[in-house]
Amino acid sequence: MIRPFLLAAVLLGSASILRAEDAPAALAGTPPVVQAASKDEVMALAGKVATVMGKITRVGSTTAGGITFLNFAGPANGFVAVVYKSNYAGFPDGFDKYKGQTVRVTGKVVIYKETTPQIVLREAKELEVVAAAEAAPSPEASATPEAPAKPEASATPMGGLISPVN
Repeated sequence: MIRPFLLAAVLLGSASILRAEDAPAALAGTPPVVQAASKDEVMALAGKVATVMGKITRVGSTTAGGITFLNFAGPANGFVAVVYKSNYAGFPDGFDKYKGQTVRVTGKVVIYKETTPQIVLREAKELEVVAAAEAAPSPEASATPEAPAKPEASATPMGGLISPVN
């Protein structure tokens, strides 16, 4: 009777010997997701792998064309995704298509010149366009409670909803 218990204890105990780096990515956990507009939250993740979500407002590059910047909506010196020329092959469709899109970027957060949080992208799979339904706040979160309509009142063009401004 003791032997089956002993065998189970040995098997369970040996499972804990596995190192974290040997575990599949699904078991290792997912990186935290933060909004690009929350600069302080992104800055707090410096040195860690994270997923940053937000709307790309500007796509630009250095005058020599060696670095492309994907600037996100938010405060001055806000979050930027950076792609070096050596990684351009990982983005065969280029970068202009991302302007105006809400995306998620995943990678190690680094702070440029102590003021600007950024993630350096190496390939397109690190940048994901977010579906419109997922990017927009839920109707419950953005709707304002409506007063009962008066018979003579007409509906507003927005149906009483307040549009979020990004």
